[in-house]
Amino acid sequence: MEITKKVLLVDDAAFILKRLKQSLEELPQPVKILTAGDYESALSQLENEGPHIVVLDVHLPGKSGIEILKIVKLKSLSIIVIMLTNQANDYYRNLCKDLGADYFIDKSTDFEMLPKIIASLL
Repeated sequence: MEITKKVLLVDDAAFILKRLKQSLEELPQPVKILTAGDYESALSQLENEGPHIVVLDVHLPGKSGIEILKIVKLKSLSIIVIMLTNQANDYYRNLCKDLGADYFIDKSTDFEMLPKIIASLL
């Protein structure tokens, strides 16, 4: 089966990236999984790989995932952005939604939903 979609996972916690990557590798549809642990790496992956789906942690070393969200949505409205955070309060939820985030996931309560959401987008 041909891999047609690219998913970029951006989080500064290596164990979160590993767990997400493992869960996406189990999806029935094959995807190319890209990872980045900081702002600069994420921008590089965005530019060089052209992902279809981006999973962004709100808080990253350097600049925030919110800054990356702004760049992604300026670059292409067709890129689906899923914000992933421990800061799932109304302020961040509303800010991300206003900036064009397609999904907003609370790491502490909704993390397990992420593979199912991504699978539905493939």
